[in-house]
Amino acid sequence: MQLSTIRGLLLVVMASSAYAARTGCNDGEVAVGTSQTCGIGSPRGGPSCNDVQAAIYANDCGIINRSDHEDPCAGGPGNPGVKWIHPGTVGCTADGTPSLIQTEGGFFGNCRRVNSNCSPAPFIFQFASWCCPRL
Repeated sequence: MQLSTIRGLLLVVMASSAYAARTGCNDGEVAVGTSQTCGIGSPRGGPSCNDVQAAIYANDCGIINRSDHEDPCAGGPGNPGVKWIHPGTVGCTADGTPSLIQTEGGFFGNCRRVNSNCSPAPFIFQFASWCCPRL
């Protein structure tokens, strides 16, 4: 392969990675969604994935917090059933929309629905489902 072709392919990959690494949220907002990491596994056992976890993302797709549960609203309003890795909570309305997010960086709410792919690499599945501005 010629050097110019390799450079061109590298630029395309870098540009697509930079584009994919956004939640669709505005600056200063957080996103609420899910995260899952998978491994290639072994020839005999095949690929393996960890459990899907609820996640809070910065608007650049950096993970702020993860839970022990797939649904950030598990347990209903107030979420007594969800444990987060770092101090914080996600409170939800009765229909499952996040309404009050507490992180170490402050409080967020008035969330709106989005569907953004934050997956930074193969076998890492990160999706933002709601954007929430600072309160």
